[in-house]
Amino acid sequence: MPDLVQKTVCGQDAAFGPDAARGTFLTNHDMVRAATQLEGPSGGSDVEVRLATQLLFALPGTPFLYYGDEIGLPNGPGQDDVDKRQPM
Repeated sequence: MPDLVQKTVCGQDAAFGPDAARGTFLTNHDMVRAATQLEGPSGGSDVEVRLATQLLFALPGTPFLYYGDEIGLPNGPGQDDVDKRQPM
């Protein structure tokens, strides 16, 4: 995993230049929430969600949080946007 992060960040430097403005995010309103994506078959792990959020703030650029991601909120019962917002 560290190699993937390094490759991605360095690839952005190569594609856009080191001085490009960056906006980093885990998910947005069109995506399944990070807490839902990182759930394991046994019910999910707060450790992975916390690590992903910490990594977001450690990467270059301005971090953006989709509401609910700051508390590790999973999706509602479906994949529609309304279901993603339902827990809030």
